[in-house]
Amino acid sequence: MSLADSYDRDLRELVDTLDERGVLQPGEKEAWTDGLDDAEHVSDYARLNDSLVSVLGDRDGLPEALEEHSFNPETDAFF
Repeated sequence: MSLADSYDRDLRELVDTLDERGVLQPGEKEAWTDGLDDAEHVSDYARLNDSLVSVLGDRDGLPEALEEHSFNPETDAFF
């Protein structure tokens, strides 16, 4: 599995966790998923990660969702 594939899988799982925990607003999961569908390079995933941090940084439930999510060792530099 390439590094980009690892980032893709990790961010998709994180978006799922954020949605399940109620951190995302209606329609946001789909928007983040669309962004992930368009990403091709590690830099695209880094940009999406930075956007997640900017948008969700102060939302209730975010710390708990991050604790629940198991980051891939190769991608733990994210978030």
